[in-house]
Parts: sequence; C-alpha cells; structure tokens
Amino acid sequence: MCVPKGLWINVTFLLLYTTGLYAQFIDNDRAIYASKYVGCAPFDTQFFVEISGLDSCKWFFGDGKQSKEFNPYHTYTKPGKYTVEMIAYKGKNAYNFVKTNWIEVVKLPKADFKVDTLSRRIPYSKVRFRAKDSTAKEYIWDFGDGNKGYGRKVTHFYRTEGDFLVRLTVKNELDCEVVSTQETYIHIDNSHEPYADFIATATYGCDTLNVAFKNLSLNTFSYEWDFGDGSPISKVPEPTHVYQKPGKYTVFLTAKGAKGEHSTFKVDYIHVGKNPEIDFVADFPRSAIDEEITFKPVSAFDFVKYQWNFGDDFVSEDKYPKHIYKKAGNYTITLTGVTAEGCTVTEVKKDYIHIHNDTRLENLRLGNKIVFGKVYPNPCNPHSVYSFYIPEPSIVNAVLYNIQGQKIAVLLQEERMSGIHKFELQELIDVQSLSNGVYFIKTQIHNTENVQKITIVK
Repeated sequence: MCVPKGLWINVTFLLLYTTGLYAQFIDNDRAIYASKYVGCAPFDTQFFVEISGLDSCKWFFGDGKQSKEFNPYHTYTKPGKYTVEMIAYKGKNAYNFVKTNWIEVVKLPKADFKVDTLSRRIPYSKVRFRAKDSTAKEYIWDFGDGNKGYGRKVTHFYRTEGDFLVRLTVKNELDCEVVSTQETYIHIDNSHEPYADFIATATYGCDTLNVAFKNLSLNTFSYEWDFGDGSPISKVPEPTHVYQKPGKYTVFLTAKGAKGEHSTFKVDYIHVGKNPEIDFVADFPRSAIDEEITFKPVSAFDFVKYQWNFGDDFVSEDKYPKHIYKKAGNYTITLTGVTAEGCTVTEVKKDYIHIHNDTRLENLRLGNKIVFGKVYPNPCNPHSVYSFYIPEPSIVNAVLYNIQGQKIAVLLQEERMSGIHKFELQELIDVQSLSNGVYFIKTQIHNTENVQKITIVK
C-alpha cells in the first residue's frame, strides 16, 4: 500500500541518468513485499509498495503479465520460480526494484488412482487401490462405505454389498491438497456362494515366528481365524500372528458371506523349529604353514546350509571343509548353520587355530602320515635335534651329503617303531669333525623322501 508523504525509507541508491529521469535501483525488503511468496498452482498473492508520494508504478510479475496498480493482486497459474520487477515514479526520480526468483509456485500432485480390477464389478469384498502419483506426501482414501485408508497402496475389505464411490485426496509438502475427480464406483456383489482360502507369508521358521496371513476368500465379508496354537480367535481380515513355541500348527479360517459361510484348514501348515545349537572341531587346531586342516560341525540339528569363516579372509559352504593356512598366527573360526525352517545359529571360537612358523614336531599335529620336523636350531651345534614321526613301524634311511652332493655319512639305516623319534646330531655323527659349511640330510621312509639343508658353524 502507498504511505503518507514524509515516511522515511532507508534505501540504497544507484543513480543513472536516462530519458531525463534519475533511475534509482533499490532492493529493500521494506520497500516492496508480497502477502505470500510460496504456494501451489494456481497461486494467489498481493504485492505492496511502501514509498511515500509516488506518482505511478508498474509491476512485472515474471510470467508475462503486468499491472499499473500500486498494490495489485496476481494469480500464477503454472509452477515455477518467478522474478518480480517494479518501477515506481516520483517526480523526476524512478525507483527500480528487482526480486530474483522471488515467487515460487509448486506443482500440485495428481489424485488419479488404479483399482486391481478393470470391470470394478467384483464378486468378493477385498479390493486393492494404488495412487498413480508417487510424489505426494500424504494419501487419504475415502472408500465410500464410511471408512478411510492411508498410504499410496491400500487394501480395503467391503463388508456389505452395493455401489461405493471411491475418492482419493493427496497432499504435498506445503499441505496443498487435490481431490480426485474421477468417478470410480466399486460394485460389491455378495450374492455368490462364499469361498474361504488363504496363504501365509512364512510357513517355516524358529521361535518366535512372526507370520502374516493373506486372505484369498471370495464372496465374504467377515472372518474367524484359528491359528492352531491355542491363542484366541482373530476376526481381522488379514491378521499377523506370532508363534512362540516349536511345533507344527494347523490353521483354520471360517469366512462368512451373504449366502452363508465356508471353512478351510491347512494341516501342519506352520512349522516352527526349536532354536538350534551348533559346535565344531578341527582335526589339528595346532598346525604348521601349508598343512591341511579338516573342520567338522557338531550338532544334533540337521542343517541344510553351513557357512564357515576361517579367519584369514577365506570362507566355505562345505559341511566338512579342508583349509590350508599360508601365514603363522592365531585364527578365529566362525560357523553359521541354517536349518530347513530357516533358523540360523552361529558359533565363534576366538584364536582356535594356532599356526606355527616352524615345523618342530612339538608344534606339529600328528596323524596317519609321516611328518618330518626341522633340524633345530640351525645353524647347527652338536645338540641340534633331528626328528620325524612315523605312524607305523618303518625302515628309516638317513644320509648326510655335502654341498657338492658327496655322501659324507649314513646317519640311520634301521627299522623304527611308530611314534616320534628325536636325535641330537652328536648321536648320529661327530659334528666337531665336520668342516664349516652347508650340508643336506636326505631321509627315506617307505616312498616318502625328505631333504633338509643344515649349516655347520663352529
């Protein structure tokens, strides 16, 4: 609105001489303003100028429309951001105001929707609706029978027959709302014989098992569910039920319609398993690099899937996996078992596997194959230990060679009983008589051959 002469407005002037007038470009929030700046199309607002003693003014609304009124009303019909300009004249002075992207007009959501039947004349009472526009903030459904629903996708059960006019109201972030104009009539005809049927979203699981039931009944409008576990009867059209104890449960559904009622049941339909337990063992928890280890699950449950994590970024789904470690260290083993009902259980053993960097027999696992320990310590002294393990009585041949491949001495040539055998080098040869240098011990047991390099330093 225009204000009396003499009202002081604090503005910044940029004087330009043009067509005999001083054009003063001013951008001051108190000089011009609007009643509303943001809204939905069609968007109505009023503009005001507060400069005293103006002779005339001209507004440019940014959508191609203009006005010479001091405080004009304007309607924006299309979404977008609009730059508004106003030129005011006072004597020889021209005041020019420009507000960039000052007015924002938001697009309205659409209230169109679809129904899950093309004819909309359906012989049963369960109807699904879906709004076409996914950008709305809120969806409000009026099903025409006194009930409402919320959400972009809804399912409604009509309990009486007749014709029902369905309307959808949508709202955006500014709470602007649009009501559907399409005339969608749902015709409910319950004159046919009722038919009860259902399915469950989950039929296998562990305690506690949460099961949602989907109603497939025809020509019906009321329901009674018996979940088979002694819990109270439910009259919800599509109930959700929690089974607390292991067992097999028969589910009953009785559905009523205009022509009577119909019942159905599914024997042992829900299988609830007991929460399983699991454990595992390894044949050689203490082993050496590059030695194969076999893992075995231990449980009274019959798992349909096994998931092993060996602690070194390797995994397996074998029931009895074999694994070889390439680095020394302690490894945590994790085993997860999955039952036929979808139950899962996990066992973790921290630092269960110990892999050693050397192969001295005291650090090796011993089984049904020949194992050679490293000569230790090496470089050698008379008390360095040469060792091996044999699972059964065997002939052992051990020969010492120099670096040129010349035989120096026969260390062993005899039968040995099963078990671990350890010898200090001085038991097998006069170490002091050997020159400093590199030697090789070649051991032959049955078809197994082993060669070890030793160094003599005195």
